[in-house]
Amino acid sequence: MTQQNLKSDLNKSAARSSASRRNRLYKNSEETKLRLMLATEEMVGKSGIGGLSAREIAKTANLRNNSSVQYHFGNMDGLLQSIVQLRMGQLDELRSDIILSSPTPLNECNLYTLLKYYAIPNLTLARKEGKGATYPAFMCEYIPYKYPLSGDVLFMAPHFAAPPTTYPALNQLMEQILARLSHLPVELVLRRFTNATLLFFHVLRSMSVEDFQDHHMLETSRVTSDTLLQCIGVLTASLYPPE
Repeated sequence: MTQQNLKSDLNKSAARSSASRRNRLYKNSEETKLRLMLATEEMVGKSGIGGLSAREIAKTANLRNNSSVQYHFGNMDGLLQSIVQLRMGQLDELRSDIILSSPTPLNECNLYTLLKYYAIPNLTLARKEGKGATYPAFMCEYIPYKYPLSGDVLFMAPHFAAPPTTYPALNQLMEQILARLSHLPVELVLRRFTNATLLFFHVLRSMSVEDFQDHHMLETSRVTSDTLLQCIGVLTASLYPPE
């Protein structure tokens, strides 16, 4: 082997080693971020956002570095928004599966069916992860914290008003829901939809881990079906008080 060939082989080996190291670092970084997000989601769902500290999050995630939150997310708001984006991506995949397997095209579905397609993936996610409604519980705290009574509402927020390609299934459902409620101002519908979402999440939050297991799903489905009917009441309420 010539010196030139040997040098070439050494360079290739070094490049492979460097790429392998970068891949390991990336994998470790992504795993750390996920641990921080899951720990925070559960903590917020149980105790709220007030008093949440990076030190306690790192401790709950079994990480020694108390600066992990700042390193991976910049600040606490970045961490909270990352949780929402992670879960919205997962839920959108589940909604997409439901839409694709629906026997009825979305433009022919009634409001109840559209709401069911929007909401039920939260039960699927809770059942898959086996920890109960950690995300709905998190959102019960996050929505009032991030969007208090003001001109802003949940579904006008940047990560919800993302391009249609970001959360295509959610976009399709919202488009159809808005069409069913076209007699109402769009901003009012979005505000009501935020309230309906909170109503549904609060019901899921009150359930135990066992309620999301297969042997309890029949009763859980009855409860959630009734809640969806209440959500329809929120969305379709009259603009004027009864006389």
